[in-house]
Amino acid sequence: QSTLDDLRERRLPRVTPEKVEYFRRKWPGVPEIEIRRTPELAEGEEETEFRLGFWQMDRPYARSQWVDGTEFTKAIQGLSMLWIDEFVDDHPSDLARYGLANPRGELLVEAADNTLHLFFGKETKDGLVYFKTADADNVYAMKKSRLSLMEMKPFALVEKFILLAFIDKVEEVIVETGEEEYSLTIERVEKPEIERKKKGEEGETAAIYRVNGREVEEEAFKKLYQEIIGLRVDTENDRKLAAGEPEIRVGFVFATSDRQKLSFGFLPHDKDFYAVVRDGTSDFLIARNRVEKMLAAVRAHAGAKN
Repeated sequence: QSTLDDLRERRLPRVTPEKVEYFRRKWPGVPEIEIRRTPELAEGEEETEFRLGFWQMDRPYARSQWVDGTEFTKAIQGLSMLWIDEFVDDHPSDLARYGLANPRGELLVEAADNTLHLFFGKETKDGLVYFKTADADNVYAMKKSRLSLMEMKPFALVEKFILLAFIDKVEEVIVETGEEEYSLTIERVEKPEIERKKKGEEGETAAIYRVNGREVEEEAFKKLYQEIIGLRVDTENDRKLAAGEPEIRVGFVFATSDRQKLSFGFLPHDKDFYAVVRDGTSDFLIARNRVEKMLAAVRAHAGAKN
C-alpha cells in the first residue's frame, strides 16, 4: 500500500563538520556568509597570532575573521535538520513557478567526504519553502522552521577575541591613551650553561618582564598580558565607518626576523561602546567597561612599587 513518495529517500547529503573546506550561505535579509578552511602556513612564515580554529570568514566583514569552531560545528551538525518534507515536481516545465529560476537563497557546503548544494525559492502559505539541488531540477519542499541556519547572523559564528598574540613571540606591548603611554617588555637572555645544567633546566633562555622599565614578577606580568589579549568584541558596528583617530591604542612588537608589528585601537562610538579599529576597518564594538578594566590593570601595574 506504499506510495512512491513513501519509498523515496528524504535525507539530504550529510557532511562531517571537521572535514568542511568551504561554506557559503545566501539568504534575503541577512548578509552573505563565506567561510574557508584556514590555509597552512607558508614556508618561512612566522606565526605571531593564535590560529583560532580551522576556518576563517571571508564575508561579510571588511577583513577576514576567525570562526568560532564550536558554533560552526553546531551549525554544520544542524544541517541534519534539512529534510525533504514534500516531493513537489520531478519534471518542472517552469522553475520560475517555484521561485527557482532566480533562487532567493543558496547553501553550499563542500567537505572532504561530501557536498551539499541547495537553491531555495518561494515560500508557500503552508509554511513550506521550495528548493532544489544544484545538480538536478527536481523540486522539493521543506518546512521553513528547518531553516534557522539560513537566517543566522554572521556574528554568531565569529570568534570574539580581537587579537590573541603568542607571548613567546612578543617583544613589547604598547598601550596608549591620551598623553599616557605604557610599555610592557619581555627581554629574553641566555642562561649560563653551567647554571642551567646545575638546576636541570631545559630552556636555554630566561625572560625578564618589565612594565614601564620596572621589573615585575612573571605571574603578575602574564596576568596583565591576559587582560590585554583577552579583550573580546560584543556586537557588530551598526555604523561600519569609524571617523577620527582611536582614543586608545594597543600595539604588539614581535621578536620575529622583521620585528613585525600588529595593533588595534578603540574609537568612541557612544556612551556604552567603543568601535574596534584594526587594519583600518571597524566591523565590531566592544563595551567600554571591558576597555576601562584593561586600562585600570595596566595603570595599576605601571604605578606599583617593587
